Amino acid sequence: MIISHEHKFVFIKTRKTSGSTIEKLLLPYLDKTRDTCTGSINENIIPFNHKGLRGHVSYSSILTAFPETKGYWFFTIERNPWDKVLSSYYWYNTTGPLLDFINSSECPNDWNRYRGIFPKGHAFTYEKMLDLYSALSDRYKVNINPELVRSTKLKETNRPREYKKIYSEEEKDAITKLFNKEIRHFNYEY
Repeated sequence: MIISHEHKFVFIKTRKTSGSTIEKLLLPYLDKTRDTCTGSINENIIPFNHKGLRGHVSYSSILTAFPETKGYWFFTIERNPWDKVLSSYYWYNTTGPLLDFINSSECPNDWNRYRGIFPKGHAFTYEKMLDLYSALSDRYKVNINPELVRSTKLKETNRPREYKKIYSEEEKDAITKLFNKEIRHFNYEY
């Protein structure tokens, strides 16, 4: 999570959506004496001014800890759920059955973390990240060069890229059910 008091925005970090990369790219635009970053020790992003909050913080928790952000622009990133689950599965180096992972607390369903930002906030899609960079540039003159994004990517796994070749019908249906709100909101298709 990032809070910029100068720019009056809050980034809600979701799982397996390039959140750590976004944190890293936004760091040069933050004032470490006033702003907040929950960081990622694994990615060498040192947290600051976080009031005990860590990592993937919900909208309601942010408003509780930082009530002054109520009028700020909130944004987040979401990703095609079938791709997101597979990425998370391989990130955790899970060797157990994929269906067990889908039904576990490790499965990266973040809807309840950020759903409160609507209608004033915005959820960008991982598949169209350039929209996020354009919005930051247009709103705040925070210029993130797409080439810098490619060289800053922090997490990468050796996983199959074609999720349609991986899932059984039961696994596909379980993800569809678990992520039904995201699928409807973002018009994701398998």
